Amino acid sequence: MADESGWNASDISHLSIGSVSSWGIATATVAAATVSAETATRRAFNLAPLLDLWTNGSLTSLNEYRIDPERGPRVMRRRWFPSAEACPMKQILELRVNGDRHEIGVPTHFTLLETLRYVLGLTGSKQGCDKGDCGACTVLCDGEAVLSCIMPVQEAEGREIRTVEGLAGPQGAHPLQEAFDLTGAAQCGFCTPGILCSAVGLLESKPDADRDEIARALSGNLCRCTGYTKIFEAVQLAGQALSTGRTPAEIIGEP
Repeated sequence: MADESGWNASDISHLSIGSVSSWGIATATVAAATVSAETATRRAFNLAPLLDLWTNGSLTSLNEYRIDPERGPRVMRRRWFPSAEACPMKQILELRVNGDRHEIGVPTHFTLLETLRYVLGLTGSKQGCDKGDCGACTVLCDGEAVLSCIMPVQEAEGREIRTVEGLAGPQGAHPLQEAFDLTGAAQCGFCTPGILCSAVGLLESKPDADRDEIARALSGNLCRCTGYTKIFEAVQLAGQALSTGRTPAEIIGEP
C-alpha cells in the first residue's frame, strides 16, 4: 500500500544508502538492489533528496522519512532550504587556464582545484589535505601562488590561471623543471607540482632570490621524501638560468 508520496515498501529494495548531499545529510540514492525491503523497514533513512529528485528533478526539501512495512515511507519531520532556482546546482563560468579560454558548467560548491582536476582534466595539481595545509594543490593565479583547494572557483573568473601543465613553453621544459631533473629534487613527485608553481611564482618576480627567500616561498609546501636541500639547490640553479639566459645544464657543466 502506498502513502501520499506514492512509494511502497517494496520500492526500498531498489535503494542503496550512503551518499552524502551538499548539506552533509546522509541520503539515499538510486542504485543496485543492495538494501532489502525487510532491512529497510527496520531502519530510518532520510529519503527526501531522492524523493524530490525522483518527482521534481531537483533537491528542494529536507524531509526525514521512516519506512513503515504497511504504508511505505512516512514523513517524520520537514524542513525547507532554498529551491534549485534560488541556489543553482551548477553555474557557467569562463576561466583562462594555461593560456586557453574555457567556458564550463561547474557545481557551485566546487573549488578551483576540483574544477581543474574533475572538469578540465588537469590532474597535475594534487588533492592532498584539502584544507590548505600541504601545498600540493598550489597553482599560479595572475602570477601569484595560491592554494587552489580552498579557493572557490568563482574567484578565478577573469584571472589568468597557470598550472604545472602550463609551465613548459614551446622551447621545452621550464628552467626550473630542468633544474629539478638535474639536481634530483623530485622524489615521489606528489608534492612536486605545487613546489614548482610556488617556486616559479617567486622566480618570475625575483630570479635572484637567496636561500632564505626561497625557503620562505616554499614554506607552505610539505615534502615527506626529502630534506629540501636538493629542492632549494634546484630553485637557485633555475634562478641563475633565468638571470643569465643560460640553461641549467650549461651552468653546472652538464652536456
